[in-house]
Parts: sequence; C-alpha cells; structure tokens
Amino acid sequence: MSQANVEIVRGALEAFTRGDMAAALGPVDPAVEIYPPVEDPDMDDVYRGHEGALKYLKRWLEPWEEFHFEAEELIDAGDQVVVTYRQRGRGKGSGIEVENTLAAVATMRDGKVIRGHVYLDRAAALAAAGLSEQAMSQENVEVVKRAVAALNERDLDGYLACCTDDVQLLPPTAELEGPYEGAAGVSRFFADIRDAMPDFRLEIERLEVIGPDRMLVFLRATMSGRTTGIGADLPLTNIYDLAGGKIRRVQVFADRNQALEAAGLSE
Repeated sequence: MSQANVEIVRGALEAFTRGDMAAALGPVDPAVEIYPPVEDPDMDDVYRGHEGALKYLKRWLEPWEEFHFEAEELIDAGDQVVVTYRQRGRGKGSGIEVENTLAAVATMRDGKVIRGHVYLDRAAALAAAGLSEQAMSQENVEVVKRAVAALNERDLDGYLACCTDDVQLLPPTAELEGPYEGAAGVSRFFADIRDAMPDFRLEIERLEVIGPDRMLVFLRATMSGRTTGIGADLPLTNIYDLAGGKIRRVQVFADRNQALEAAGLSE
C-alpha cells in the first residue's frame, strides 16, 4: 500500500503542474492540515481543509510573476511520502529570477493526504519522516545523475566510474539483441550511440527512490538519425539497480507502464 501512496501523490502533483486543481485535490482529505515551513513569517501556522489548502497555494504563488514547479523525487516512507521539488520563477515587481529546492512530507490514510508539512531542505523532511538513513539513497541519486551527464558528454570513463564491473545495460531491444555487459559492453553501447545517433541526449525529468538500492527515473531522449537526419523526442523510463553506491543494472523502457510493472508497481 505504501508504494500506492507514492503513486497517489505523484498523480496529485502532476495534476497541479498542469493546473487541474480539482484533480489535484481529489486525493486530499477534506480535513487536511497543511503546515508551511516554520521559517516563513508570511504564512499562517496551519491551513485546514480544501479551502485552507487553496489559500496556502494562493499565498505561495502570490509573489511570482512567472512560476514553474517540478517534482524531482518521491520517496516511499510507509504511510508517508517524501517529495523534493524544484521551484523557479520571476518575482512580481522586482523581476528577479529565483530557483530553489524544497521538500514536503505527505501523511496518508486510506489513500488520502491527511497532513502535509513543507520544509526548506530535503534533510529536514527525511528526518521528519524517520528516514535520516536515506543518505545512501541520495548518494545513489547523485551517481545516476553523474552517469546520465557522462553519457551526454560521451565520457566513457566517467560513466564506467559510476558502474560496477559487471554492469548490465538492457535497452528495449535487449530481448532480441541481448544486453550490454561489463566495461566492454558499455564501450560498445557508447559506440552504437555515436554511430547511429551522434546527438543523442537524455534529460532527467524526475527520479523516484523505490528501494534502498533501486530507482525509477523518468527521462526524455532527444536524437536524430545519422543517415536520415530525422529528429525524435521520446519519453523513456529507466530502472536503476545499484550495489555499493554503483550502478549494476539499467533497464530502459519506452513504455512507462511496462517500467512500472517491471518495478513491481502499478498505475
């Protein structure tokens, strides 16, 4: 049920980012309590109910002329879900552009958010959810980010430094063509990309920690064929399994539902 809570919160956040407040409030309990960061003097101590939640959002968005929100990480914590998110925007009047990362803990009951606490940093949110030991998970997040950056830069040594010696890369074609295995396989993978799609690039959209050494990563891949020159912009979902702070297996899926099923999750 705890991973189901992650999916519920993710759905609410996706609804919020597309401006569908009715859908965003769907999984929120009518008696919800929202607690803003204690460091914010402009906020009330607590906002209650759907009306209070909307009031909190209005207060939150008031200072911005332009505003963008992106959930970066969702962590299963039993009856709680820890969310880290990035916000950026341009202030009204000042025109100053600001970007920062905050975190929140959503407490769930019977599939509904009954309480939300917002924190100015991830560590405080993890501690509040009793997950201070998630430091290793954060290290894993950084390893995956470095690996993606190394792939985009075609830095083979940098990518291998993020992987175990027996790493496996399983693209969507692995069932037919087999996986890329070990350093030689990764080198072949880099060569295949260079030969077929020289401008291939990945952008991480969101990362979810779904286990102590497992991550679900949503990406966008942009590329154009070397011979055809035809461009493509495709969503990918990867499952990263790690061991000892290094990547030991990457499963790549062109279909998000297949990735969720492979991870033992469901929509």
